[in-house]
Order: sequence, then structure tokens, then C-alpha cells
Amino acid sequence: MAAIESHRNAGAAVVAFILAALALIAFIRIEAGRGTTALVPLPMFAIREFRGAVTATAGMTFGMYGMLFLLPLVWLSAGTLSPAAAGFALTPSAVVYVLTSPFSGLLAERVGSRLMMSGGVAIIGCGLLMIGATASMTTIAGAGVGLALTGLGMGLATGPLMGAAVGAVPAARSGTSAALINVARLADATIGVAVLGAVFALAGAGPHGLAVAMLLGGTIQIAAAAAAWMATPTEADLAPRNAGAR
Repeated sequence: MAAIESHRNAGAAVVAFILAALALIAFIRIEAGRGTTALVPLPMFAIREFRGAVTATAGMTFGMYGMLFLLPLVWLSAGTLSPAAAGFALTPSAVVYVLTSPFSGLLAERVGSRLMMSGGVAIIGCGLLMIGATASMTTIAGAGVGLALTGLGMGLATGPLMGAAVGAVPAARSGTSAALINVARLADATIGVAVLGAVFALAGAGPHGLAVAMLLGGTIQIAAAAAAWMATPTEADLAPRNAGAR
């Protein structure tokens, strides 16, 4: 709400941000005092691999869902496409995702989860940058290429990200890990729509606003990919750990 209202009522936005920050601080303090009975065990975030997977997942949905909100909005407001045509024009992302995701596990075994996660999220970022760069074009061909790239990146990264998050924590916490990944995915999808929507409005809406919002979204995606790359151990790093476990 704070991001959405920031361009119309700065005072209300500041109050909302402060309240949200205080609520987060209070939640962390309460959870820290509950130890093993905490709803969100904070020590899980000390695990580098888990933290990287959460960061990458959050960044991935931040830009992706912001794009899915703004792109058809621009098409419809400009009269470029009808509502039905705009929905159909978004399908390259879903089609490529459906075609790619069944192979993500096999590819992860061949090239490693690290490359799949970080590479997939980076590809989504490139897709958003492509959409932003072609926002002023009279044709939607550039957006179609960008959408296909986002679907490819989602298909490559989603499964390995979940696998890395669950595999990074003790088996007793695997359900909690999966739940927190879903929370990160849904929370940042909502935040992405709000923040990128606010940026879009502040930049004047229309193609220019879309270009600015997609530049921000794509940059955050690529930063999330870098975080996943740095946090995820290589197969060589995992070998001594696995040997010790045996």
C-alpha cells in the first residue's frame, strides 16, 4: 500500500512504511525468543545456501509479476491490443515455461544447480530488459521475445531453487523451508506489483513508464541471480561435506 500511494500521498506512504518496519522488527524479536518452536526458525537464514535460494526466489517474482501486471496495462491503455488479444499475447511466457520446466531436474544434474538457478533468474532479468528496451516499438514482437525469455528462465530456475532451499536445511525442517520459499515468492510478487507499479506511475506511465519499471525489475533480477551464484556452493565445495556426512 505504501508503494502504491507514494506518488499521491507521501505522508500516508511514510506512515505505512514505518508501521510495516515496526511490525517486521516485532515479528523477528518474537520469533527469536521462541527457539525451536518458532514459526520461522531464524537460524535457517544463517545457512548460506538457503539464504541465497530465498533471495533468488524473491527477486525472481518481484520482476516477473510486476511485468505481468504492467505490460497488458500498457497494451490496453494505448489501444494496441484488445483484452482478449493482450491475454493471448502473454502466452509465450507460459508456453516456454511448460515446455522447459520438466527438463530442469535433468539439466541440473548435468550442469549443476548453481548454474541453473542463477542462470535462470538472469535470463528472466534479460527478458525484462528486452521488454523495457522495446516498450516504445509499435509492434509487440520485442515484448514477445522478452516474454519467452522470462518463461525460459522460470522453467530453468524454479525447480532447482526449491530443491536447493529444501536440501540446504536439516530434513526435519524441509517442510518449513518449502513454505518459506513460497512465502518469499508470493510476498515479493505482491511487492513487485506495488513497487514497479509506483515506478511506472512516477515515470509518467505509458511506454516510458514501462521502460523505467522494466529496467528496475530486470536489474533486481540480475542482482538476485548474482546472489544465488555467490551463495550456492559448487559441486567441488559439496564433495568434502558429503564425504564427512558419510
